[in-house]
Amino acid sequence: MAVTACGPRTTQAAVGMTVDKAGNPVIVLQNCLADISRLELVDETRSQIFYDTEEPVPAVVEIPLLTGTGEWQPNQPVPKPHVAGKFVIKAWGEGNRYLGRRTEFTLADLKTLKPGQVRHDWLPSGQPPTYGASPATPQYRVTTLEDFTTDNCP
Repeated sequence: MAVTACGPRTTQAAVGMTVDKAGNPVIVLQNCLADISRLELVDETRSQIFYDTEEPVPAVVEIPLLTGTGEWQPNQPVPKPHVAGKFVIKAWGEGNRYLGRRTEFTLADLKTLKPGQVRHDWLPSGQPPTYGASPATPQYRVTTLEDFTTDNCP
């Protein structure tokens, strides 16, 4: 008798933040395997807004936080973020599975960004920082959109 099992499916998905020319927050989703179909925005009050797509495509997409896009629609009107608020964006796949790297940010974190720069958590979920901080401390980096995009992503 043989027993086989399938481990959790891996993804290369990652979420980051950028700004448009007017300085408005924009979600950047690296969805190279087209396995992410939902993004969840959670604020410090634990209120949730979901951005859903019917047909994810293998690409890096930019989604304006306040309005969404034709392909990525928020499930309700998105209130203007509070300046002092902390936000988390998570990526979800088929069957409501949490996949990929999430990101956390405040509006102050985005003030230094220019269009084309992406602020993102560069560590896989659950991996502790390497610089001696507590495991709950995220490590972020700012890269160009080109550097945020992996080589195997269209």
